[in-house]
Amino acid sequence: MTLSSRRIVIITILILVLVGGGWFLFGIMNRPERTQEDTATNKQTQTKPSSQNTAPSTLVYTHPALGFSFTYGSEMNVGHMEEGEEGEMLLIQKPGLSTLGQIYISPFPADQVLTAELITREFPRKKIANGKKVLIGGVEAFSFESEEEGIGQTWEVMYAKDGKIYQAMSVLINRGEFEAVLTTWSF
Repeated sequence: MTLSSRRIVIITILILVLVGGGWFLFGIMNRPERTQEDTATNKQTQTKPSSQNTAPSTLVYTHPALGFSFTYGSEMNVGHMEEGEEGEMLLIQKPGLSTLGQIYISPFPADQVLTAELITREFPRKKIANGKKVLIGGVEAFSFESEEEGIGQTWEVMYAKDGKIYQAMSVLINRGEFEAVLTTWSF
């Protein structure tokens, strides 16, 4: 499966998630407490209180097979779905939003730094604006703004590590919160 085909799958899934997100969030928000399955890969930690308010607690998601982890607010939820035979998707959701952001993970032939040139070669219709190199968990990545049909303006980060490509995306208005989650990423 080419990167272009994977991107079409990602966009289709994101649209389905946006449509079904309200129903999913309703079920999660009405859940009285986290289950053992939720806590198996999510560990409770506390942030330092600010001088004015007590900061909300945070959770740490640790991928059971790939071993990476990231921190997210306790008011958020992380969902995991298998995508095809070799891909998977993480959805980070927050009450009031169907999806804060998504991270699509799939096989990639090499650990190379993704650039605007490589991304536009793989996704010819993708428009890249405000692109720049960033570090995610110590790995060189490329972040940029774009526009996806049916979604609107997006903020995206792509990087490759250990034979996998990580494609993180949120709608542009959620960039700040989603970027805050990605800055805690650790391999």
